[in-house]
Amino acid sequence: MLARGTLRRLFCAEARRSVLRVENQNRTWSQQELDRHAEAFSLGIQELGFKPSDKLVTWLDPKHGSEIVTIQLGCLKSGVTLVPIMSESPVDFFKAVSSSGAKGAIISPNRRVNGNQKISESILHELEELKKRN
Repeated sequence: MLARGTLRRLFCAEARRSVLRVENQNRTWSQQELDRHAEAFSLGIQELGFKPSDKLVTWLDPKHGSEIVTIQLGCLKSGVTLVPIMSESPVDFFKAVSSSGAKGAIISPNRRVNGNQKISESILHELEELKKRN
């Protein structure tokens, strides 16, 4: 197990800053650019009231590597615990959000689930179903 802060120190070591690259959607980010985005994300969730050890659920498109890495590093910087959802089911998403005690959630709204339905449409449909049951 790594001591607290060790992973961040390893990631930010100057010797690696010009070597690391993140590629996604025809973009290539250097480590400095990735660090800038992760820092902005970290500050943003702190401004929203997230504190160290709070939980944030993510349901992201696995093809969006830069989003995923930015969120992971931003949470690492702020001490927020990331709870990734890998299921394709909106019902599983809602169960994970409620059972995890998460303070919030981030989704990739254009990700497709259940065939061709967008996640955002699927979540709205599930919310309507929950309203009908209550």
